[in-house]
Amino acid sequence: MSIAVSKTDKTKSGIAFLYRALSQAEKQPALAEVYRRLALTEQAHAEV
Repeated sequence: MSIAVSKTDKTKSGIAFLYRALSQAEKQPALAEVYRRLALTEQAHAEV
């Protein structure tokens, strides 16, 4: 695995973490769900 790919994976994992945090803090259920889905998508990208 190249260094660039490794950094990209770490960045995507970090973004997923932020989206999860936003989903937990969000008071509007619909928007919280959007953040949860974004987190899942970014985590899936990081695991590829």
